[in-house]
Amino acid sequence: MNRFTLAGHRGVVLRMAGIYGPHSAAARTALKLGRRGVSAFLGRAEAYQPLVRDEDAAAALVAAIETPHLWGTFDIADGEPLTRAQLADALAAAVGRRRVWRPPTPLVRAAVRHRLGFLLRSQRISNRRFVDATGWTPRTADAATGLAWLAKSNDRHIRHGSSSELNLSRGHTEVSPAELRCPVTCDTPDDNQ
Repeated sequence: MNRFTLAGHRGVVLRMAGIYGPHSAAARTALKLGRRGVSAFLGRAEAYQPLVRDEDAAAALVAAIETPHLWGTFDIADGEPLTRAQLADALAAAVGRRRVWRPPTPLVRAAVRHRLGFLLRSQRISNRRFVDATGWTPRTADAATGLAWLAKSNDRHIRHGSSSELNLSRGHTEVSPAELRCPVTCDTPDDNQ
């Protein structure tokens, strides 16, 4: 990225937290597990797991494109980071349960071994640098609010898999998903590979 920026281009990297929303298979699975009394948030209870709602992630992309002279690497996440214990409690509340069972970390670690062990690490990140640089703020305060919204407001979308139109607003600007095209030629891998 530095070479790209030094060559006169704008180099911006947005490191997204785990994205959730009505179109996310992971979010649908988390709610399904929660309704069955099991937490989808695995690992140590005190470990942080950063998340960001899909509409907030898309709005961050718009903010990065619209902010002149922005360059660098930025973390994008919900406003308030939550631990896995807090996420499990939020999931339970979202699906109307008193609590959900969190599988013991040693059991999870043995099941995933080295393949997915990185998912068990605590990852507390902050979006403060990006907020300060662009004025963007996530509309969803934290994943507890987002999970409640998913379970209650969009339950029919999650159960039936129907689509909903994204509302990407930044202040007074409304942006449609069609306007989120890459402004330069982007090489993308073939989806069939």
